[in-house]
Amino acid sequence: MKKEDLIRLLSNSDESDNEQLLKALISRIGSEREGRQIVDMEKHIANLKTYVEKYNEAVTFKAGNIVQWKEGLKNKRLPQYDEPCVVIEVLNEPIFDKEAPLASPYYGEKLDLKLGLLGDNGEFFTFHYDKNRFTLKK
Repeated sequence: MKKEDLIRLLSNSDESDNEQLLKALISRIGSEREGRQIVDMEKHIANLKTYVEKYNEAVTFKAGNIVQWKEGLKNKRLPQYDEPCVVIEVLNEPIFDKEAPLASPYYGEKLDLKLGLLGDNGEFFTFHYDKNRFTLKK
């Protein structure tokens, strides 16, 4: 679907068009990603290698540590970059996410770190993460 078609659909939409609109937007987002061009291949490869090194950099955590995302390795909405979290537990046996769809980047993700963080209203939440994506808060 072309950009002009999406704009027309948005401006003329009513509740009955919502499903069609949603499908069109999802299709558009997917096709934009597929058409993405890598401008500087050497830089792209260098970045990939850098992130693999960061991901594989071992950090030992224990309950009570304050942690944050490693730069470039945030793969969840929460916490934000530089937002401090507290280690609740380091799991001896990781949990593997088998509930996510096969095409999801979360499918089979190793979850071996339970973190606590504060919500917008000060509520305390706990979530599981891949410890390779975190580092001690500076």
